[in-house]
Amino acid sequence: MTVSGGTATFSDPVITTDWSNVLLRVSKDDSHPTNEFGDTPGNDVVLNQNCYELRVTGVTSATVCTVSDLTAAATDAVYNASTMIDVNDGPMQVLLQRLCEDEYGAKVVGNHSEMMVSKTRLAEAFNEARSSDARRVRHKTAPGAWYSLLSRTR
Repeated sequence: MTVSGGTATFSDPVITTDWSNVLLRVSKDDSHPTNEFGDTPGNDVVLNQNCYELRVTGVTSATVCTVSDLTAAATDAVYNASTMIDVNDGPMQVLLQRLCEDEYGAKVVGNHSEMMVSKTRLAEAFNEARSSDARRVRHKTAPGAWYSLLSRTR
């Protein structure tokens, strides 16, 4: 990929219409770009903060998009694209905490009760976050009409 003048150009058609606000990490060298915590591809810890962090501000085609930084410049660069996760909502914060607890905090003990409790809390947090997200996205007029919760004109 190439970045120049606020435009990112990819050699393959990888961009879709839902790439708006995607975070692009573009390496300034030949290494895999990572965030401040690093990455573990193939179980090897990799840390490369020598990269640009750019937001996709618009999609032009399947190979071209506009990015937030007009001064970023890279040619034949290694990149990583990731969507942003909205964790500002209460249930999403709890889910994030439970994911971290399950990954890093729970220890395997003889009776495995700590791991089972962690898995149960994670499942509950996931269901809460999913239902919270569904309430925000779902159109309320149709279900309200189904259950006679909305007034109808006669």
